Amino acid sequence: MSFAMKNPVDDGQEKKRQQGRADQAANDHYSQGDITVTLSEEQLSIADTGSGIPEKDLPHIYNRSYTTKQGGTGLGLNLVKRIRDRFDWHIIVTSSEGEGINVQIDFTS
Repeated sequence: MSFAMKNPVDDGQEKKRQQGRADQAANDHYSQGDITVTLSEEQLSIADTGSGIPEKDLPHIYNRSYTTKQGGTGLGLNLVKRIRDRFDWHIIVTSSEGEGINVQIDFTS
């Protein structure tokens, strides 16, 4: 697994701390493929090269406890949706089965 975090806004010691926290979270959660996290003042983008989400499952991804993974909890995107609703952000999820997923969160709604 590889992981990359791109943050054009920050540099120095804080960027190293963010990279370390994000790297550990990715390692704890994901064991195959690549994860790329890009952060700007306006948007957060998280993409992976995993198995993706089948198109028939996309309408359900925010449902609490909905998962397609053995041992999954279905809490991740439900939590993201709750945070999005609280701050009135916009989320775009694109996925191709067998190619991964891309989640973009726009903070400037």
